[in-house]
Amino acid sequence: MIRLRAALVMASASLLIHGCVAAAIPLAAGGAIARGERSKAREARSVAVQADDPASAPLVVTTTLTALPPPGGAAGEHAAEALQGYQGLWTYLAAQAAKRARGEPLRSAVLDTGAALAAPRYVACDKKPLAMLVDIDEDAAKSADPDARWRRWNGDARDAIVAAPGALEGVEAARREGIAVIFTSARSPESATGVIAALDQLGFGRLELGKTLYLQGQASADAVRRGIAGDYCVIAIVGDAFEDFRSLLPASGQAQMQSMAVTDTMVAPLWGAGWFLLPSPVRSTAVPSINPTGGK
Repeated sequence: MIRLRAALVMASASLLIHGCVAAAIPLAAGGAIARGERSKAREARSVAVQADDPASAPLVVTTTLTALPPPGGAAGEHAAEALQGYQGLWTYLAAQAAKRARGEPLRSAVLDTGAALAAPRYVACDKKPLAMLVDIDEDAAKSADPDARWRRWNGDARDAIVAAPGALEGVEAARREGIAVIFTSARSPESATGVIAALDQLGFGRLELGKTLYLQGQASADAVRRGIAGDYCVIAIVGDAFEDFRSLLPASGQAQMQSMAVTDTMVAPLWGAGWFLLPSPVRSTAVPSINPTGGK
């Protein structure tokens, strides 16, 4: 009888545990199914990198790392911050999708022509399909690889890149809600083949240039965003630097002006509610070294 009671207690506990797991956040649940297959693919990748300009490219030390923490270490904390940020993004997207389903009006995250920090004006959403923009260029000041945003992606398993914690799950969750995920980059359109293949290998899906992937090259980033907003109700923009949201925001290195733009202007309410400053969804794991001539 005692053994029977013990068995019943253990079975009940198991059911409770499974119930708790089933109630976990949809972001984590959505990505858990394919995580095992992705991890095997990531372990198999080498980290040789070819720069856009081979003659001036920095040397790269081959490594078996599958992730590289930002300068200063604390890799676990940075991963937690990324997960927290992408979970916040998902929560916002789900709320906006629910508002659309109820027929409520939505506000675009894209500022219209002539908008100012003191007087923002947004591209009209109307009944356009929902979308979010995701910039994939790493900010040099925040990456352990200062040349990350200009390294050529080959898309043949030789690219030294990984997806940021939470990024894949966030993209998958958005798509499940019927939100189009559109990736943007300052890379040249000529690099499209490698970029598309590399993002597909990371798990972001097979993108299409001009539809779900925009490589602006020398074009104005603001113009590209407004062009996309002409066809979509862009409810969120994801970037890791101010320039990923609007060119009128102060550039890197202008700390005081940046602080004022974030807290003391009419666009302040956008942070976390349309504009999401998050780790780049694609991170470089290349390790630059010093060459014999003293250059990078």
